[in-house]
Amino acid sequence: MATYYSKHNAGGGGVGSEPDPFTFQEGLDTTTSLDELRVLNTGVYVGAAAWDVDQEAGASDAPILIQGWASDDSGPDDVTMQNSAHGIFCSRPFVEFSRLHMVKTGGVAGEGFELTTGSDRCIVRSCSATGFARGFYGINAHGAVWVDCEAFANTTGFSSDTATMLYYYCRAHDNTGAGFLSGGLFGTAVRCISWDNGGDEWDITPSSVQSGIHLVGCIGALGTADGLGYTHHANGWVTVINCIFARCGGHGIDASAATFVPGFGNLIPAAGADANTAGSTNNVTFFMDALKANLTAAQIAAWLSVVDGAEDFRLGATSDALAGAWPSFLDIGPLQAEAAGAGGGLLVHPGMSGGARG
Repeated sequence: MATYYSKHNAGGGGVGSEPDPFTFQEGLDTTTSLDELRVLNTGVYVGAAAWDVDQEAGASDAPILIQGWASDDSGPDDVTMQNSAHGIFCSRPFVEFSRLHMVKTGGVAGEGFELTTGSDRCIVRSCSATGFARGFYGINAHGAVWVDCEAFANTTGFSSDTATMLYYYCRAHDNTGAGFLSGGLFGTAVRCISWDNGGDEWDITPSSVQSGIHLVGCIGALGTADGLGYTHHANGWVTVINCIFARCGGHGIDASAATFVPGFGNLIPAAGADANTAGSTNNVTFFMDALKANLTAAQIAAWLSVVDGAEDFRLGATSDALAGAWPSFLDIGPLQAEAAGAGGGLLVHPGMSGGARG
């Protein structure tokens, strides 16, 4: 376990200490399991070829940490890195990058951060990329995670191809293409935001094998194309839960062919100030809507007020949860009953004798 330092203008051949630091590439070539490379914020790091992480590997219980660090050695700090070809290219597992900000010079090309074959379970945290063909790219990288990262003014913000990626609290904006582009295999995005991009805010294209992505609490808005563009595939899927797709130039969600989408709690306006220009959805049927469309008259009646017919959604022993197709153990209705004497159901009216109060 060792701590090394790099400096933007190191001459090479140092020992990696703070007084005699490595170049950034020397540091990448030296660190191994449980080591830390502190990238000193002494100035802009400039490169003409990719910074490769291809020599040493971390382990599940002993990762390598590469993070931006204050010039006075006081703690983590943001560091700017410029490269005329590529940013960081990682092909080793269990490496964590933090607070490194990649800027492409000399024209749009390459990737800001690329996690490629062999880089399973790497983490890129609180980093940014601008000016690249793809800001953040994962290919054949499984279990890799982008956390609190920002991609702007690239061609594509975040992109994955035959990789299992996780995205948390990431942001993509002002890219000329898609904000987030997924080509499979599997992925989950939680509380990520994509806005003001030239392509779809979220562009999901499953691969030829079973693949899909889950969007939870995400936003796609203010772009010129669709909030979510989904290329239909018989073996693929996209799940959309508690997401917002608004003020997009296309549809909120646009599928290339008729598609069932698991999801609920989404805001996808078709009218008003936040409407999507082409409408709410196209070729999309949410599973929950399909289930509700097949409710029986008796099931519908169980959700209506016995007083005035208004939907107050009171639960009773015969009411089904959400839709009639749900199994009974998921239905809270049978658990509610009026209290009788000192007993009663699991959920009882607080005014009833024997019922819960307060």
